[in-house]
Amino acid sequence: PLGVKWYAGGLFERERRLGRAIAAKELNRVEHGDFIYNRLFAWKGSFAVAGDGFEGGYVSGEFPIFRAGSSALLEEYLYLYFSRPSLWKQIEHQSTGTSKVSRNRWREEQFLSTWMSLPPPDYQRRVVAAVDASGKSTIVEDGPPPAVRPSVRPGFRSRNIWAPFGSPAKLAD
Repeated sequence: PLGVKWYAGGLFERERRLGRAIAAKELNRVEHGDFIYNRLFAWKGSFAVAGDGFEGGYVSGEFPIFRAGSSALLEEYLYLYFSRPSLWKQIEHQSTGTSKVSRNRWREEQFLSTWMSLPPPDYQRRVVAAVDASGKSTIVEDGPPPAVRPSVRPGFRSRNIWAPFGSPAKLAD
């Protein structure tokens, strides 16, 4: 069986056991690219995307599996979104159960009702490429960003570095 590490640490293989030694009545098969989270520890950032080496593994019902049903969403972008500690705090407040430490669950309905900004896939790829495996930003391209706006102040130039959908509109003269 597989597990999901806390703090967006990814999947890991748990100890191997015979099927009769597993308490769960049903197991779900993991495929490459699946988005998985631990219902009991979502508030600890227990989210992952199944990469190479984990396909064909299994998880219990405490680990819901989701597959992007459209090319509009990259699983890695979804993973980065759920890798944010500020979101984990929100999830902690939404989780319910008998014991905060071990029985507090964030249900699938809550996951499915989560809203997020969804830029076009090419921009999602740029965001994913700019973050390395440790969660640190990396330089993908060095140099001044495009779309320099002239200014009335001498020596000042304005650049819209967060304009992924094309050049900003030109300023009127």
